[in-house]
Amino acid sequence: MRILNRMAVAGVALLASAGAACASHGKAGLWNVTVTLGGASVDMSKIRPDLAAKMRAAGIGANAITVPHCMTAAEVATDMPHLDPRNMRGCTIAGTDHSGHTLRADLICNADFKGTEHVQITYDSDTHYSGIMKMSGTVNGRPMDREQTVEGRWVSASCGGVDH
Repeated sequence: MRILNRMAVAGVALLASAGAACASHGKAGLWNVTVTLGGASVDMSKIRPDLAAKMRAAGIGANAITVPHCMTAAEVATDMPHLDPRNMRGCTIAGTDHSGHTLRADLICNADFKGTEHVQITYDSDTHYSGIMKMSGTVNGRPMDREQTVEGRWVSASCGGVDH
C-alpha cells in the first residue's frame, strides 16, 4: 500500500505541474490535488479510530488522497511536466503530447514499481483540471494494474509553508 500511495503522490506531482505544459493554463500558487484510487477502497470503520483520524488529517480517505502542491511560476512557464525526484524515483518521461488544453504523458518506471504509467489531464480553466492515470506493471514482483482519477483545484497565490 505504501508503494501505491507513493505512486499516487508521484502522479499528483506530475499532474500538478503538468498544467504548465498546457499552454500555461495553470496558475502559480497553492493547489489541492485529489487522487482517487481505482479498485477496492479501504473500509475506514475497520481501522483503529486514532489511525483513521491521522489518515483523514493527512488527506487520506477511503480510496482517495488529497495533497497540497505548490506550483511555481517556473513550472507554469515550462513546456515539460516536472517530476519530483522524492516521489518519482526510477521513473522517466517517455513522451508527451499537448493538444489544446490536454496533456498526455507516458512514464517508464524501473524501481519498486516496474512498468508504465499513462497520464492524461485536461484544464477546463486556469484554476481547475481533471484527468486519469493508468498504471500497468509489477510492484516487488507482483502484477499491478491500477487506474486513478485526479482533480486539481487552485487555492491561492500564496503557497504558505508548502514547498512543492
